Amino acid sequence: MNCTKKTLQIMALTLVGIANLAKASTVTLEDFSFSTTVNGVANTSVLTAVFGKWNSASSIFTPFSASDRSGYGYLDNASPELSVSLNQTSQATGFFIIEGTNIALGLFNAGDTSGTPWSNSPSMAKAVLTDVSWAAPAWTPTGGDRTFRFSAGTTAVLGTFTYSASGNDSIGLNAIPEPSSASLLALGVAGLVALRARRKS
Repeated sequence: MNCTKKTLQIMALTLVGIANLAKASTVTLEDFSFSTTVNGVANTSVLTAVFGKWNSASSIFTPFSASDRSGYGYLDNASPELSVSLNQTSQATGFFIIEGTNIALGLFNAGDTSGTPWSNSPSMAKAVLTDVSWAAPAWTPTGGDRTFRFSAGTTAVLGTFTYSASGNDSIGLNAIPEPSSASLLALGVAGLVALRARRKS
C-alpha cells in the first residue's frame, strides 16, 4: 500500500515537472489603434510581423529563429490589430536573445499565411521599429511574461513611425526602388560627358 502511494507521488511530481517544462516566458506586442501605409499608399492588406534583432552597424534586421518564436505575427489594418509574440523556456536555447537584449519589430509586405520569409532586399517594403524598453526578460520555464507597447520612445530605423498619445499611431513600410535601366544609362552618359569636358580643359 505504502509502495503504491509512493509510486503515485513520484508520478504526480514527474507530471508536475513536465508541466513546468512546457511553460515558458512569453514576450508579446499587441496594438489595436494605428494606420499603415506601404510605399506611401494606405494599406488595406494583412502584413507580416516578426521579432528580431537590429544591427545598427550594418543596418540589417535578423528575425529570431523559428525555434525561438511562436511563429510570425500579423498586422491587420482593417481591424486594426497587430499581434506578434516570442516564446522561450531558457536563455540556453536562445538565439542571441539573452536577458536585456533589445528586441526589434520587423513588419513586411507579405501576408502572414503566405510563408514568405523576411528579406533584406531593398525591393521588399518593410519597417523595423525599436524601443529602449523592449528588452528580453530573464527567460524561465515558469513565467516572466512581458508585454511591449508602442510609446514616445518607439522609433523607426527602417520605414517610418509616428507615435500618438491619443492612440492612433502611424506606421509606414517603404521599399527602396531599384534604379531603372534608363536612369542608369543616363548616369553613364552624364559621366562620359563630364569626363570628356574635363579632358578638354
